Amino acid sequence: MDKNTLAGLLVVGLILLGFSWWNGEQNKKYAEQRRVADSIALASMPEPVAEGPVAEVAEDKTGTGDSLRRVRIGDILADAEIAAPQELTFSNAVMDVKFDTRGARVDNVVLKDYKKYGSDEPVTMYEDGSSHFGMQFWLAGDQFIDTSDYTFEFAGEEAMEGGRRIIFELPVDSAGRVRYIYTMFDDDYMMDFDVQFVDMEGRLSNRMSSLMFDWGLTTQQQEKGFTNENNYSYLAWNTPGERKPDESGKRKDDSATETVTGNVQWIAMKQQFFTTTFVSRGNFQNPELTYETFKPGSGLIKRYTAQANVAYNRSQADYGFRIYFGPVEYRRLKSYDMGMERLVGLGWSFARWVNVWLVIPVFNFLMRHIESMGLIILLLTVMIRLIILPLTYKSYEWAGFDTDIDDDPVYTKFVTTEWTPGNPYWTNK
Repeated sequence: MDKNTLAGLLVVGLILLGFSWWNGEQNKKYAEQRRVADSIALASMPEPVAEGPVAEVAEDKTGTGDSLRRVRIGDILADAEIAAPQELTFSNAVMDVKFDTRGARVDNVVLKDYKKYGSDEPVTMYEDGSSHFGMQFWLAGDQFIDTSDYTFEFAGEEAMEGGRRIIFELPVDSAGRVRYIYTMFDDDYMMDFDVQFVDMEGRLSNRMSSLMFDWGLTTQQQEKGFTNENNYSYLAWNTPGERKPDESGKRKDDSATETVTGNVQWIAMKQQFFTTTFVSRGNFQNPELTYETFKPGSGLIKRYTAQANVAYNRSQADYGFRIYFGPVEYRRLKSYDMGMERLVGLGWSFARWVNVWLVIPVFNFLMRHIESMGLIILLLTVMIRLIILPLTYKSYEWAGFDTDIDDDPVYTKFVTTEWTPGNPYWTNK
């Protein structure tokens, strides 16, 4: 290794150290700006106003409208429509999951091992209160039900090997009920989600051919730069049998709706470094996907919504799904064997192979033994420079190759021959 190479490595190290110091100062400034902005936003926030079906039914609780509603859906469902919701939080080693019994939905997820830019606060997957989730189906008598309009009962939790089950139930009548089971594993960002129709024989419409799922959330700005984070926040979905997922909204700052024809295995509402992915064990059908981009400075990135069908079979009472709330981490996503690792941006062709087989394994190894991310980046930089050193040295040799051009006969003829018609050589003297 010659002195030029050593000098180059030293310069790279000094630049990284200088950048680490500068970045720390910027983090302090950003945290203070964020604190001031949050204080102003909190002071100007209006008082919440009840709206939607709950408020309307509550106002008409003893009136004619409520009586007619109770005739159509029964007292049990009518009571669930006006029941006050609860918030319940369950945790494992990597995340806290907050449930809202209104619709038995996941209200938010906190990732314990990740922090927001310029803050000691852990990453929250999306804006509080912005998520919605509902399953839509038909009861006998063509009565339409959207589970997001009803408050489920918390039916308890069950310990199991490697995790726990959290159970919510929506009574439809004295016997039949809709049951949601969320299974949290001890050290995993992936949860199982099962929908069960319990004692519902004869209570569902014979004309129903599918269940509709309506799902949406709003993502927060987690990083300092809005533009870059927005560029890598997008919708993605995977068709069974395809190696690469389709995308909508990548590097876009507008709003758009994408209607997908056919079956889809999973739908991802991706942020730059995190994703919320809804997986169907039996495939979604013909989903309609929408994204809406927020303005810089709002503290938000994108609003996502998805509506998708799942085939309904009258002889089937259990429908299985999975939901992933977590980092876009190649090795972890690869382990699920669903093509979700393609959400990780690793470049094209040769660059992707280098990242998959060299950079990522070395990075993971260093992460297990070194806490400082700056030092890890420095070591990776040195490693890559050493690997390409032979090529770099060869290019330096060619660049420094000294040829006595005055001895070139063509050059000599070019600069010494006077121009004449038909003579290709001429001088500008």
